[in-house]
Amino acid sequence: MPGSGVTLQTIDGLLSRLSVTEVHSSCSIDQPAHDVRLVSLGFVAPSARQTDTQAVRALKARLTAAP
Repeated sequence: MPGSGVTLQTIDGLLSRLSVTEVHSSCSIDQPAHDVRLVSLGFVAPSARQTDTQAVRALKARLTAAP
């Protein structure tokens, strides 16, 4: 199962070379911290990666549409 760096922007390169029906992808986006005070005190990171449902849907649709 292809993974590591698979995104909607990179999936076509995989699909043109490999016969795959599944991939591993975090489909994540960068989310800024909600409370800058917590960031300034070092309790939380300035941002975190979070799975984006729209990215999951778009990648799944691309895989489903592949020949």
